[in-house]
Amino acid sequence: MSYSNIEQRKDTKTVVKNLTPTNYFSQRITELGLTEEEAFRHGLGYDKDGNVLQFIRNFNGNIIEYLPLFGKERKRWNKIQNRSTSYNLHEEGFLQKLFITRYTPQYLQNNPNVGKYKFPSKRFTGLSTFPMPSNLAIENFLEEKEGGVVSFIEGYFKAVAASKHGLEFTAFTGNTTYKLDDSTKEYVLTRNPSDIVISYDGDTQDLSKGIVTPKRINGFKNSALRFGNQLFDFCKEEGLQTKIYYCQINPQQNAKGLDDLLQEGNVEEVVEAFRSMTTSNYFQFIRLYKTKIKKQLEEHFHTKNHVDFYNKYEEEIKENEFIFNGAKYQLQTIHRNNDGTPLQSNQLTIGNKVFSYFKLKNNPFSIAIDGKEITVNKYISEAEEAIIKEIINNTLLAINAPTGSGKTTLFLQIAKRLNIPIVLCVPTVLLCEQLTAKCKKLGMDVYGLHGSVTPVKKCKAEMSKITICTYDTLPKINLSNRWLIIDESHNLINGFGLNKSFRENTVRKILEMTATAKKTILISGTQNKHLCKFLGFRYIEVKQKKHQKVNVVCVESDKPKMAILERLKAINWKENKIHFVYQNNTEELHRIKDFLINNGILTEAEVEVVSRSDVNNGTDKVYNQIIKNGKITGIKLVLATCIIAEGVDILNTNIGKILTVDINCIDTFKQLSARFRLMESVTVYSIRGKEKILNPLYFLNTEIEVDRMKAEAEIKVRTIEHQKEYLEHISDYEEEEMAFFDDINPNYNYKTDLFKNTYTTMEGMVAVDILRILAIERNRKLTWINNSAFYSELAEHDNIYLQGNEVEEITTDTKEAVEEIIKTTKERKAASIELAKDLLLNTPSILIESLFFHAKKRRSNIAEFIGLTWYDGTPPHLQNDDSKKFYKEHEEAFLQNWSTSIVKSFLILHYLGILEANIGMIKSYSKTNFNTFFRGVKMAALNAIYLNRNYRKHLTKLHKTEIKLFRKLKPLMAEFIEAEGGRVAEEKMAAFIREKVMDKGINVGGVKLILLNLYSFTVIRKSVGNIYTNFEEIFVEEHGKNYVTENMHFWKKNERNLLKIIDLICLFSA
Repeated sequence: MSYSNIEQRKDTKTVVKNLTPTNYFSQRITELGLTEEEAFRHGLGYDKDGNVLQFIRNFNGNIIEYLPLFGKERKRWNKIQNRSTSYNLHEEGFLQKLFITRYTPQYLQNNPNVGKYKFPSKRFTGLSTFPMPSNLAIENFLEEKEGGVVSFIEGYFKAVAASKHGLEFTAFTGNTTYKLDDSTKEYVLTRNPSDIVISYDGDTQDLSKGIVTPKRINGFKNSALRFGNQLFDFCKEEGLQTKIYYCQINPQQNAKGLDDLLQEGNVEEVVEAFRSMTTSNYFQFIRLYKTKIKKQLEEHFHTKNHVDFYNKYEEEIKENEFIFNGAKYQLQTIHRNNDGTPLQSNQLTIGNKVFSYFKLKNNPFSIAIDGKEITVNKYISEAEEAIIKEIINNTLLAINAPTGSGKTTLFLQIAKRLNIPIVLCVPTVLLCEQLTAKCKKLGMDVYGLHGSVTPVKKCKAEMSKITICTYDTLPKINLSNRWLIIDESHNLINGFGLNKSFRENTVRKILEMTATAKKTILISGTQNKHLCKFLGFRYIEVKQKKHQKVNVVCVESDKPKMAILERLKAINWKENKIHFVYQNNTEELHRIKDFLINNGILTEAEVEVVSRSDVNNGTDKVYNQIIKNGKITGIKLVLATCIIAEGVDILNTNIGKILTVDINCIDTFKQLSARFRLMESVTVYSIRGKEKILNPLYFLNTEIEVDRMKAEAEIKVRTIEHQKEYLEHISDYEEEEMAFFDDINPNYNYKTDLFKNTYTTMEGMVAVDILRILAIERNRKLTWINNSAFYSELAEHDNIYLQGNEVEEITTDTKEAVEEIIKTTKERKAASIELAKDLLLNTPSILIESLFFHAKKRRSNIAEFIGLTWYDGTPPHLQNDDSKKFYKEHEEAFLQNWSTSIVKSFLILHYLGILEANIGMIKSYSKTNFNTFFRGVKMAALNAIYLNRNYRKHLTKLHKTEIKLFRKLKPLMAEFIEAEGGRVAEEKMAAFIREKVMDKGINVGGVKLILLNLYSFTVIRKSVGNIYTNFEEIFVEEHGKNYVTENMHFWKKNERNLLKIIDLICLFSA
């Protein structure tokens, strides 16, 4: 029978017995087209004050009842429960019916702070989410009717109105309660519908009051996204072939809700429009897909990014500030003359340029720093007296002056004028050589120190009034009574590798050297204020009245790496111009070159790639031209990494297009644009991806984050430097060795897993790694920055003029050409790796010697690695004929580093004496698998070293402390895993480790590495146990608990093989 059960009606009528329906109740049910009897059957009633009561029923049609968690009835219940005498307790007498109250207009007028509805409190009822099925939903559920359309909506009155007209709806109390609870799952599974509709009112895209923000809109979007994903997952799990739709009332309708629409519109048309599930005058429908739902809803709600949001609500926002996902933006409109200079509103003329961009108003990386501003016409030498005064008054001084203002020259002049011995530290060998030659021409007493430092070189450097050295050679110099001037000092942070070892040990040593100098002066055109503030440097800002103008055109594209190709295709290459592309990816630059040559746009002789490897080798044609006379000839296009961002001057005046691709660093962008010294103005096309939403991580306050990481690192340092640990460290040495302790105490820079943001100083002490901490903050900014944040910060610089916004579309021809290049490159790479495998398994010396020769040419640290692992520290000076021939035939593969990884893996196995037992790892090579294997070998070997007092002295204190702590953790973790039945979620394990070791100062980020290392032990035991003796893990019973005892006697060979692990660690950290 149809659902109109009499008991339900009586149940509802019981509540309203002896009450007279009010005008408000009558009005509401009339609007729904219901009689009083029909209203009762739909679970509607009223109270003594005339408020409408909406009883909440389950899918079986029964009103939900509950036992209150507190109050008078609960006290009675508890009292009876606690009686010692037997009592026949009838729970039904204490249960209350679950309902929602809809207050009358009169009540709301008298109580303006009360909402329209009173919902049951979870604290009182113990209930949270409760779906509210309509009569039709209940009827179809009880009859187990399959197929058709089921819909969900916000508000029970709408579900009732739809049900009356044959549309099956279940209601929720609000957009935050659209959830798939157990009862709703049972309903969907029973109904097995062909379609599910997630429905909302027509005001989902109305803005919040006050400052414009999408907070309210995001509420609806997130509701649909969350509920939609729950439905997709459930349907997949249960094998339902149900289609899912999003629906809302068309905002063009005056009616807000479905009940209003049915009341005001043509009922038949409205019902038919809904059943069609297509967008119409009445509804907006979207067929949702699991893989696209987020994108679909973002497009519908105009929340892809703040630009999308603004375009939708431009009339409401205009030029006011608005907030989007925590970021505050404001549209900035700039009027410029044809030369790019800004115009005031009263200067506007026909033909001037108008450019708008969104300025980010809240920058968490901005930092206030005390200092002084000095204004010069063009050159810093104009303020020489003021600069000298600042130097005299400050031990630590940082000067930020525009590129090309003569910073380096000024300090050389000051040193000569005051007869002060100085050490000028520069980032590159070429710059060192250039400045040394320049000083000699001026008759200065100067010595340039770079490369390997012999005692003779060191003596000459320290005897000279002016020593010019590279970052790498600075630690070799005695700085007593000398001024230390660090050029391009932003590299102390920008050059820090984080996940790579590039330069990080070098810049740490530079920072330590500042404490030994009489005075330290940092000079840069892009000075890092964070570095200056946290290290206590006095900050001087030099402003120029006359400066080079850099016009920036913002170019957006879905595919920036292809957009650059479209821009290059559009250039008139017949003009006598030199064009530049900056992209910090050598592989992509070669891909651009291949594209231009393959498509007949340029010849190979007309385009040059400038990369670090070629510059280090001294074979780069363009770079050599720049160094020699500052001018480039015979080239139409220069494809460069950021290697030419500093230390070079390009004196050409025939500069064409300058294009950057995906440059996120403001410092790099400014340095790149400042290379063209003779140009009064340059135009840079900044090609970036489409605008994106700023991640919440972007808005962490940088000063707070730095202080937090410093505090955590200080705890770790105190843990490591604990007196007990120090005594254990000393006890490893024999009495006769202590006289030579400073010489034999190991001091390699171990990259710790557990004690992040600490390092071992040149003196062998453990210290807070402030440079790493500041680099982490810089990396956070570069990782999450969006276009608006980038251009907002760029626009703050005096010589930067934002000129316009352009969008680059990618043609089909370009896409196809790039796909073909990628395919060909992959094939060449695969062939190169297969050839490397074959050679390593048969004649490895040819490949290794060729790679060594290649690395030496380019001053790559791989040369040192090969020198240690293959040549045992004594590599040959010459290359044999077979290797020369092979290198010449396969130079491209070496340039691309395609086979470097497999060769390094082969050399590690060879060096450790375990190649023969593990040759299969080379035959079926996987970089990921090898890294897991090597991590296990390393951890097992270090553990064996630690257990041997004689070997242990080869480990640094930091390294020993980490191994000791890891050994303490491992049995606890093993016990925990055993107790959990052998499988533990990473999050649960992380929580366990934090509980055990946070008081030890371990970085939480090390948790995952601990898990990897624990896993690696298992891998070693299973896969390479044959190279060890008695390697096993035994669970023993002790006080009812399981612990792991490790009997690990590694390597059947000698002590040297075991300690080779430390050689590799030192090499990887160098």
